[in-house]
Amino acid sequence: MALHRAQEAFDVVAGILPDQEKALGASNPHVGRLLMVQSNAATELGRFDEALALQQRALGIFEGAKVALMVGVTTRSMGVTACAAGRLDDARRSFEAARAHFVETYGPTHEEVLATNEAQGTCLLDQHRPGEALPLFEATLKTREESAGPDDPWNATSISGLGRAQLGLGRKAAAVVTLGRAVKSLEASKLDDGLLRKTKQALEQAR
Repeated sequence: MALHRAQEAFDVVAGILPDQEKALGASNPHVGRLLMVQSNAATELGRFDEALALQQRALGIFEGAKVALMVGVTTRSMGVTACAAGRLDDARRSFEAARAHFVETYGPTHEEVLATNEAQGTCLLDQHRPGEALPLFEATLKTREESAGPDDPWNATSISGLGRAQLGLGRKAAAVVTLGRAVKSLEASKLDDGLLRKTKQALEQAR
């Protein structure tokens, strides 16, 4: 998956999954994690119904095994997949459920809560709804800066999202400043080459 070879990843899991289920049991969390790899691959391949079915099965496994982190992660992934499929109401419900789960489990400022905000904000940007994305990125960035400082490299996702939302709303002067900050952070940290490319493209549009 990291090499963007989604079909190959899907096929690798398909080849080992039956043996894993036989050895560990169909409700083992390791099986759930393999299903999540398959679902991520299916989402990248545009096979959204298949991905959601795999995620639903994985969610049942994690809920049964009481793996709190993966319950939230899987629910969030269902939001990402629903968004990619253009099912925005379903996506919103999944993001809200994931956020509520993480807040209840870890507290309102936990990284998984912030990551859920960023995932929902990115969804809204992809669906050309920058006005709804903007407050999610603003709130997430504020929380991260208060806990880790303004120069923490993990701020870059929210900074980039905020800048792209500003651009989508026609606030080009603000977007240039915000996106320039995001590019600088991403170039220094080398955390996400894909996000860096997307941010640079937005910066060019804003100038």
